Amino acid sequence: MLKLFLLLSVTVIIGQVNTWSPAGGNTLGRWFGPALVYSHKTDEFVLTMGSQKSKVYTVQVLPSANGKWINALPNDSLYGSVANANSVDSANGKWADSTGSAYSIGTNDQFGWRPRFANVKGYLRPNLNCDDFGAVTAYSQFCYNRDDGKVYFYLNNQTFTYDPETRLFDTLTTAVHPNNGNLPNAGMGFDKNNKTVYALRWGSLCYDAYNKEIVAFGGGGLDQPLGSIPGTWVFNTTTKSWSKLTQSVVPSPRAHSPMVYDSVNRCIVMFGGDHLDCLMNDTWIYDCVTKVWTKKNPTVRPKPRAGHALIYLPKSKKIVMMGGYRFEANQTNEFEMWVYSVSENSWSLIKRFATSDLRPKLTLMKPAFCGLAAVNSGDTVVAIGDSILSDFSNNPYAYKMAIDASVTDVQGTAQYGLSRDTLAVAGATYDPAYWYGLTKSDSASRETALSAIPQNAWTLVSPPATPGGDRTWGSIVMDTERDRIIKRGGGHAAYCGSDLPNYFITENRWNIGYRPEFPLEMNGNNEPSPGPFTFNDRPFMPTHPVKAMVYDPIIKKALLIELLYTYVYDPDSMDFVKGSRIPAPVPSGGSQSTYGQGTCTTPYGAYDLCVNQGYLFSADSMRWRKLPQTGVTLPNYYADCAGLTYDSKRDRIVYAHQAYGNMT
Repeated sequence: MLKLFLLLSVTVIIGQVNTWSPAGGNTLGRWFGPALVYSHKTDEFVLTMGSQKSKVYTVQVLPSANGKWINALPNDSLYGSVANANSVDSANGKWADSTGSAYSIGTNDQFGWRPRFANVKGYLRPNLNCDDFGAVTAYSQFCYNRDDGKVYFYLNNQTFTYDPETRLFDTLTTAVHPNNGNLPNAGMGFDKNNKTVYALRWGSLCYDAYNKEIVAFGGGGLDQPLGSIPGTWVFNTTTKSWSKLTQSVVPSPRAHSPMVYDSVNRCIVMFGGDHLDCLMNDTWIYDCVTKVWTKKNPTVRPKPRAGHALIYLPKSKKIVMMGGYRFEANQTNEFEMWVYSVSENSWSLIKRFATSDLRPKLTLMKPAFCGLAAVNSGDTVVAIGDSILSDFSNNPYAYKMAIDASVTDVQGTAQYGLSRDTLAVAGATYDPAYWYGLTKSDSASRETALSAIPQNAWTLVSPPATPGGDRTWGSIVMDTERDRIIKRGGGHAAYCGSDLPNYFITENRWNIGYRPEFPLEMNGNNEPSPGPFTFNDRPFMPTHPVKAMVYDPIIKKALLIELLYTYVYDPDSMDFVKGSRIPAPVPSGGSQSTYGQGTCTTPYGAYDLCVNQGYLFSADSMRWRKLPQTGVTLPNYYADCAGLTYDSKRDRIVYAHQAYGNMT
């Protein structure tokens, strides 16, 4: 009887391996882009960063994957007792209880967003100049340093640490960093000199224990001579300084592609990622001894994905990948776990979870929410996903699992793996080949039909297909040289793809020249824009590109004015001219906003009214030339209540401006 009891007990324990169960016992309160690590010194899972909206204190911890999430309040006797899990500020009163929401003090106060306790060193995380909802998203731009027990961050152009033992933050001032020394700001914004600056988004940090340094790779949205690609950077934890590595081979640009350190093989592994116009499934190794990247070619590899978790199991010495987002329609119902062997260069499926299985899936599949997992010294993983009762955007929940990576699914590996590197792309309507494959009208009969349209009468045109998406708040220009219409529209709460659909009048069909790139977590709400350039060196869709595009009859190309730059669009290639970053008419501050631009075509070239000053584009210098201007001071141009056009009869610009119901 005793033997039978022991056998049954072992069976129950084994049955819990590679199976998710709820963790924490209470919901978290954080709703956008936090960071999660395991601290071996305190034996706690630590959750911090992200936007909080006064939900909880700025750091929460889960002791040993058991118990409840608690607010990790500062342990300074001058400001309250940690023993009773409360902290009190002498001026403002109690900050928070051990669990639940933090107390809001003042109007519209938000923990971690405002430097409310800036005079109390280390109590709140560094002020990151955050004034938009996504600005403090951690992505994978954080890592745990097992040598000193601190969490390192590079967010909004600032390098800082959090010590789980002392519960203190520390800002590390660096003259040089991956964003080329730009001043800190939340995404797109303006510094004290009214200069537009950007911050790295979607990148990854990993601690290299061999060299005692932090490795940063991936992400984009930067304003640099080489575009949005930052390259490989390392942060020396002793000298507290960043330096960029000179490498002949680097992985292609990518977003939401975490990295993990393999202590046995002294290397960093990276898999897949989001290129903004496709997902990837390539495997790369960074050799920490030689500091060289090498692309691997395993026999079988997982399908393309991004935003996955990539963790190193300290007990079994194995690398495990789980979750992530994909383009398939059923992506929210798929949750896979894979193990990668560096020495054998092989991927194997551990488990593919059924739709009915409990797992940290994400119903909304928001990229900024994916891949949030950490592992303790016993190979138990805690991951963040949807709440059991509601979705992640309002009420995230924690899940835990004891992983046995030696249990693999041979049949599933062959069934769900791929034999080569593959790019996964979105639907057919984002493919230029789809539009070119549509039936086009006969040119002769089409011209006859167009000529037969009666004067002063609108006629509905019905092309075989029209590009989808709400492309409002945009610009439409006429290319008289090629007899087509070029559309740029969307931004903010509308369509955010980077493409410019062209309507071929004679052929009666739409075309696009390239697959559009999309901002990630800000897609459909990209205010502000995530940066000036995509990975393909094209401009991101800004917030409402209203009337900021114009056709220039001299150079026979379209000009797109967005923030700091003017981009040249070539209708022949249906793409932007690479490297065509011409300064905007007023390349500083907010005055070059797309809302402050009014454009029109003239026989002398493109004309732009920027705020209240006119500029003409010079084909000789390929620059905007400020025009002499006399007479009354014009009211500032604002796209929602202004417009201008060229009067060919009188060879002049007509500017109409409405303010408070009065047209001028």
